[in-house]
Amino acid sequence: MLLAPPTFAQTDDGNTASDASVPASKPKMDWKERLREATVMEGQPVLLVVHSAKDCIYCTRWKGSLGGKGEFESWAQTHPDVHLVIVDRQAIASAEVAEDYPDSVQWVFKRNQQRGNLQPGTPLFEIIVAHKTVWRSYGYHSWDRDVFPAIKDLDGRRSASGSAAD
Repeated sequence: MLLAPPTFAQTDDGNTASDASVPASKPKMDWKERLREATVMEGQPVLLVVHSAKDCIYCTRWKGSLGGKGEFESWAQTHPDVHLVIVDRQAIASAEVAEDYPDSVQWVFKRNQQRGNLQPGTPLFEIIVAHKTVWRSYGYHSWDRDVFPAIKDLDGRRSASGSAAD
């Protein structure tokens, strides 16, 4: 009788492990579908949370005068219900702490703490409506390609009636 050799999968830390020791993974989130299903009521805030680190060169570039932050702030002047929050931790190698979050979004810190997600890649962009993340995208280039168009789309679909995303 021939036995098939064990197969190996990459674990979260980049190492490999046999199938027997790798826990079943969650299905990958379909952010496009989640954004498509999201609703925003007139006057309801939309949060853009940017996870950054002081030693992240891509974060510094995004926050610079010619980066996405300036572009967003210019656009947001005519879209007052869309708000930017930057969570700027000490270093890429360090974890976010409660003090990195403004008081108004401490609930985001608590949620990420419960999920064990206090050291995300940087920059990480999250769009949140009614305490629900409706878009998450990682990396400097995702700003132009995915994040900013998603914010504009979501804000443009505001409705005066109906139920908001949970």
